[in-house]
Amino acid sequence: MRLDMHNDALIEELDGLAVRIPAAAPAACEAMSNVVRPALIAAAPYDGSPAHKDKHLKDIIVSTRRKRKTSDSEERIIWISPRGIKGSVKGPKAKKNWDADKHIYKLVVSEFGRSNMAARPFWGITVVRKSDEALAAGVKVLKEAAEK
Repeated sequence: MRLDMHNDALIEELDGLAVRIPAAAPAACEAMSNVVRPALIAAAPYDGSPAHKDKHLKDIIVSTRRKRKTSDSEERIIWISPRGIKGSVKGPKAKKNWDADKHIYKLVVSEFGRSNMAARPFWGITVVRKSDEALAAGVKVLKEAAEK
């Protein structure tokens, strides 16, 4: 099946959309990140005891842009900032501990618990709870780009 289009104005509008929408995608992802990340920070468990010396989960939830390996495009990601990976000890005498990924461990323990600690999940629940609002923010940015 072949579709011939003879309406030059429509063809120009479709060409314009094909350029504007992909160009607005990073801004749409950033708008969605701006909805989800603050909600994650607010929902993260907080240990206010004087014995707590490390950073709290809410202090290590970051949002960054990262280049995709397969293309020149960027993507927006929200992640937990791991600690100590560059300075970790290597070799046969390296002690086995979670210190290199201590913050990741904190998230895993919070989400799933341990044998002596109940789970306090917040990541998945918060993302699901904020998904409609985040999508609405992204769609708003894309609609604005389409209407230009």
